[in-house]
Amino acid sequence: MSNKVICEFAENIDATRIISMEGSLVELEVLASGAGNINGHAVQVIANHLMRRLQDGTAMTTCRIIATAEGSFDTIALTGSSSGERDDDGSYRLRGSMRAQSTGGVFKDLDGKNMSAKGEITPDGHVNSVYSLPE
Repeated sequence: MSNKVICEFAENIDATRIISMEGSLVELEVLASGAGNINGHAVQVIANHLMRRLQDGTAMTTCRIIATAEGSFDTIALTGSSSGERDDDGSYRLRGSMRAQSTGGVFKDLDGKNMSAKGEITPDGHVNSVYSLPE
């Protein structure tokens, strides 16, 4: 079964805060903003990532994203989680799922849909993500 890409985002990390450090676990809050598209609609994005990183390179995240369509006030909320590992270049490559919530407008067809997610967080502060639905 193939997947249809529904969302693509490119964000820049605006702020990072260490929440806690215990042994080999570091818990971070990462705030990011950027742009992208959802179902062909250009959007502005604000994201809050809660990231747990282990010393061995394993990472787990939970994420909340709010996207607003350019030229309208239509919004969609995406929430979900992912996990992955740090590559040799220092990037984190993550896979998970996101659930969409929308009250209507251009995103109404996505309300309640669960999407598979792939993301990358680069050492220079970029977050790139792609979300898709089975066709």
